[in-house]
Amino acid sequence: MMQQEIHEETRREQDLVKIGKIPGFYDKGTVRQIKERKQLFEAFQTSLESTN
Repeated sequence: MMQQEIHEETRREQDLVKIGKIPGFYDKGTVRQIKERKQLFEAFQTSLESTN
């Protein structure tokens, strides 16, 4: 009985994390958005390296 309650609570927490309802967790965006951010970051890093 206790094991099942723990399992259900864990599942609820995971679902809340997935939809971004728990503070400290957030949706990182679509794959395209993540790739765009990565490209921006890499371009910024490259420009920093070339100025040094």
